[in-house]
Amino acid sequence: MESLADPDLSMVERVSRRLSESRTYVDTQPRRAWVLAVQALRLLGRRDTPERITDEALVHETCEVVLRLAARFLVTRLPERITREEVLESARLALEEPAFATGSRAFDQLVNWMADTRKPPFALLGEASEYAQDSRSEWYRDAIRRIAPDLHQALERCAGDVETAAKLQDEVIEHWLRALHLNGHPEAEARRLRELAFETFLAARRLDEANQMLSSISPRDHVREARLHEASASYGAAARAYERTGRTADAVRNWRDALRWDEALRLSESDIERADLQWLIKLEELLRACPERLRSRLRAREQQHLRGMVRAALSVELEEGPHEEDPEDPLE
Repeated sequence: MESLADPDLSMVERVSRRLSESRTYVDTQPRRAWVLAVQALRLLGRRDTPERITDEALVHETCEVVLRLAARFLVTRLPERITREEVLESARLALEEPAFATGSRAFDQLVNWMADTRKPPFALLGEASEYAQDSRSEWYRDAIRRIAPDLHQALERCAGDVETAAKLQDEVIEHWLRALHLNGHPEAEARRLRELAFETFLAARRLDEANQMLSSISPRDHVREARLHEASASYGAAARAYERTGRTADAVRNWRDALRWDEALRLSESDIERADLQWLIKLEELLRACPERLRSRLRAREQQHLRGMVRAALSVELEEGPHEEDPEDPLE
């Protein structure tokens, strides 16, 4: 490695040579590549000093090489005998260059998330998607591409956690997914993550949040809408939603829970179930036609006989007073 004080080369030539050699060694000798890049950065001189190299293109190239290596090392692993503090110090020196200063917040968020990848990646993805629009952000986009699968998995974890799932409702999710450059369509993946978040809220019985998440899924998911109605005990609404999706068995179940046996009969395809429903409808009609205060006029043996018939029909034991889960006494 040539001396920094090589008298046969101009300062610009020294910087250019180090950058060229640094690129050569990136994959085979990353430590050497880093040392050369940092030497080039320091040879630029401090801004606003007479020694400062005035070739702006070379300055930008040097900063880009240092930042690309720094970000790469942070998201993969550090070369031997290179500390994290050294990498951060040189990267932040490069970020002082006005052309790269807009990447400071994005770089800090990358550093923070890599320190604890169990945290939600929302702040990092927010900065990454914004900084990705900058024409000089290729060094950063390269690092994000390297950890894109990890960030994607982190989003899935967030969708599966009731404490973080609500963030998936935000419209910025599509922008974040574009920043990850994943295969497939960001819109379709955003929908899948929101569906996962909906399932998280529904399983936790956090129905208001499930409903809010459902409102962010477009086009409207009628099956999940039906399931949410069912979980909310809005059985009639659930049945209608299931009908719209052609899920007849689910619709019949909910019409029955809504005690709308006529609607259930309209859809049922089972002969046994249809017979049950027809009997229930007739029984309801008969009981509604019951004379007022009939019980007070029935003989004791008549009351006993009627209870026996109900027990035989329903195969349940009826006490003198109905229990919470027992059918109501038809003689009350």
